[in-house]
Amino acid sequence: MSSSDQRSDPGLDLHRGLAVVLMFLAHALRMQSSRSSSAVFRWIDDTLQWMDRGVAYVAASFLFIVGFSMVLAHRDSASHARAFMGKVSRRAFRLYLMSLLMFFAEHGTDMPDFLLSSGILSVIAVAMVLTAAAITSSRPITALALVVGVVMAVTYGLEAMNVSVSGLNAGPGGAIPLVMFSAMGAWSAKLYLQHGVKAVAAVAMIASPGFVIALTRDEPWLALYESVYKDHGGLAIAHYLGLATPKGEIVSRVFWNPSTIGAIGLVTPVASTTALMLWKQGRVAHKAALRPLLWLGRHALMVFVAHYALLGMVDLMGLRPSHAGWTLGLWAALIALCSGMSAVAERYPMSLSFRKKSRAR
Repeated sequence: MSSSDQRSDPGLDLHRGLAVVLMFLAHALRMQSSRSSSAVFRWIDDTLQWMDRGVAYVAASFLFIVGFSMVLAHRDSASHARAFMGKVSRRAFRLYLMSLLMFFAEHGTDMPDFLLSSGILSVIAVAMVLTAAAITSSRPITALALVVGVVMAVTYGLEAMNVSVSGLNAGPGGAIPLVMFSAMGAWSAKLYLQHGVKAVAAVAMIASPGFVIALTRDEPWLALYESVYKDHGGLAIAHYLGLATPKGEIVSRVFWNPSTIGAIGLVTPVASTTALMLWKQGRVAHKAALRPLLWLGRHALMVFVAHYALLGMVDLMGLRPSHAGWTLGLWAALIALCSGMSAVAERYPMSLSFRKKSRAR
């Protein structure tokens, strides 16, 4: 039996694995250089573009699971609050450094995004520290509610003023409002430990009016923000390696973040997925067909870094997909290669994920 099968809550790994697969699709689609003139591939193009609208669900899921997992890790930890915070802070710092390296490879060292908004790993790092501080406080539920309230208030305020701030709502690693999902995940985990999976389903149900309102409102779930970088003639790493010639120009890059209404609407689908996976985990965690998904979730950080490296190689070799058929092929290749890496990591444990293997209940 694999280590994943022995984890106390493999439903979280399944949810994370699903988010990883959808992330692969979103990033493969970003690589596509053009749309096909073929009717068949054009239909696939349209389908993929429609699916890509759920990209915010992927990021929200990652952050929700981070908060949820941290509560379970804190439960299983024998460390005092200060020691636990120290461990979390060191892991968060490592994630932040990894985020800087990945930003450097793609964009260079353009400020202020390089330090303040380098990517989703920097968002997770911020969320880990905030969530850990809340759950180790004397009143964790109140502290988590405060994080949710402040984050959503700042998100709404910045939107209302039409202001973008690197590290908050702008850049590839804007933390606002994504860190809210980590606090929501931690709060849901607190309820889960007390009342079981029905409590997580209740969170999704309580948030459902917001989901319905968000669906009926004619407002986008994504807010778009522009950053300005030096043009390296492609990936910055290609320039540094002498494989691309910079044009000496300035280019704009548009990054998304959930809008206020989008963040409100995302709580129900993210919490519902977690509840469903936790509810079914006893039946499906041992299924051979779902084992690659389980392993992708178990080693999500490793495959996150690996898939960016693979996409970078595709870009450097000039192999960007020319139509949706090749995009599907790239998606399948990412899933296959990263599943293989995860299988090796299962056989020879070297997990880069946050949670350590916990006792089976």
